[in-house]
Amino acid sequence: MRLKRAAAAMLALCLVCAACWIWPGASALGAAFLPPEALKKLRPDYESFLDSMADTLIEYGLLADEDREKWSAFHLADFVRNGGYGTIAIMYNPDLLMSVDSDSLALRLTAPIGAGVMHLDTLRAFTPGSAGLPGLPLEAALETETGEPISCMYRWIATSGSLMVWDRATESARTVGSEWIGSDQMLYWSEEPSDGAEAQLAVEFISMDNGESFGTYRVNLASSEARWRVLDDED
Repeated sequence: MRLKRAAAAMLALCLVCAACWIWPGASALGAAFLPPEALKKLRPDYESFLDSMADTLIEYGLLADEDREKWSAFHLADFVRNGGYGTIAIMYNPDLLMSVDSDSLALRLTAPIGAGVMHLDTLRAFTPGSAGLPGLPLEAALETETGEPISCMYRWIATSGSLMVWDRATESARTVGSEWIGSDQMLYWSEEPSDGAEAQLAVEFISMDNGESFGTYRVNLASSEARWRVLDDED
């Protein structure tokens, strides 16, 4: 009976995956990848879907509870990196999950900034040319300790490489140099990797009300010959 219920759950999952497939040319713009603004709108629902699916997999013994966070981070990274294009491959085999490269996970950085809490969503690592993204995605937000959003502008500064924002008019990434100030645009950073290279991205949170600075958060990156890796407190 347990195997039958598990099989039924996986069959239902296959149907969900089929419904989630984004065919090339299916978007209004004829592109194979969803634009960043569409991904931004879909992300909360996608994260909720992953939470529900993890609950189901754990219930049927297909996913260990201690692997839940890594499993979700893997699928979220794939969603962001590929622009929402493709199927959702549910990995319930512990051996397969153990073989996942930690650099292929989504990464959320959290730190106190002023009287609030900063969240920065990005990818653990980025390889130029290997994904449907113009660069390493960067999405910051500032909230109160109770989770209420704090209205602010973001001043980004890169020590090297280029910052890019998503241009709604052309539906493409536009290079803005090493410094940029804005509020809700999708932001990316890119530089050709080289072995031993380092870079730093700084984001300052500025009050919309009076222009005062809430504080600054810095992200350090290290490069191999092929890709950039975001460093955090665990490195």
